[in-house]
Formats: sequence, C-alpha cells, structure tokens
Amino acid sequence: MIHLNLLFHLTDGFQLMIFSYKEMEQIKETLDDIEFIIYSNDEIQKLTEENNELKITINNLNSINEPLIITEGKTDWKHFISALRHFHSINEFVEIQEKWFLKFAQKKTF
Repeated sequence: MIHLNLLFHLTDGFQLMIFSYKEMEQIKETLDDIEFIIYSNDEIQKLTEENNELKITINNLNSINEPLIITEGKTDWKHFISALRHFHSINEFVEIQEKWFLKFAQKKTF
C-alpha cells in the first residue's frame, strides 16, 4: 500500500496538499463533524434567543392584572369583538371588554 502525504508551498502563499484516499475520507469526516458543530452552535444560539424572548413574554403575561382572551386563529379576535359589540348593544356580556382580546395583527403592550 502506498501512503502519500505531500505538502507544497506555492509562491502566492497558498499550500498544495496531497493526501491518500484514506486520509481524504478521514479529513472529509472531520470537516463534516466541524460543519455539524458549527450548525449546531448556530441552532443553539437561535434557540437561546427564542428562549429569552419566551421568558420575557411569560414575565409580561404574568404581570397582567386583567383577563387576556387568546383566540386560535390570527383573525378570530375580530369576529369575537364584532359579536361582542352586538351583545353590548343589547346590554349582554357587558362585563367583557374588547381590550381583553389579544389582537394578533397588533403587538400587545403589557
């Protein structure tokens, strides 16, 4: 078996390296591992940022002293408020306030 491992220093500052096939496979595996670690680090950073945002949201939600109505769909709150206005006009459900609905198109100020 021929074991080939050569290194040439070129005049432009680059290096030319020649490896055997077996060494190339090991190098590729190492580079794949490095790429996975870098990708994982980026994903961990994203998850950390999302976790921090979630903690802020939870703290904000815990500071609310009035009801908060969260609907399933992004526009469902509009239909609920429309119905609520109808019921308010006939003096029903007057204790429920429009401001209690989380409006997805708007940022909720806590």
